[in-house]
Amino acid sequence: MAAARLRRRGDAWPRWRDASFGGGGIVLAWAALGPLPGGPFTRHMALHLLAGMAAPLLLVLARPLTLVLRSLPPGRGRRGAVALGLSRPVAVLVFLLSPPCSTPAACGSCRSDEGTRCEPVDQGSRPS
Repeated sequence: MAAARLRRRGDAWPRWRDASFGGGGIVLAWAALGPLPGGPFTRHMALHLLAGMAAPLLLVLARPLTLVLRSLPPGRGRRGAVALGLSRPVAVLVFLLSPPCSTPAACGSCRSDEGTRCEPVDQGSRPS
């Protein structure tokens, strides 16, 4: 609806962003409700890959917050949306929902003793 509003107004909004958002929603729904291949462990890992990597990537590529801000008229609504996006409660919520090891460099080789910091495991200190 917001993208259609922008297009009616004469602003450009790429259709591939709409497709990306729809695809992210479909991938997330399929991961939650659809049949996944393989045995129990394979299904579990496929769920992680779809819900944790593919769907968020597609949703972020759609830039939904940019669409909201561009579709709102200047004034209180837009200022309120910006203030909400920059607010401390939203920052805390995003921090709490993010995994402790969310960087590609740390993926799979991470050890977190304190639960708050994540440091790469020294591969040379592994017991043989």
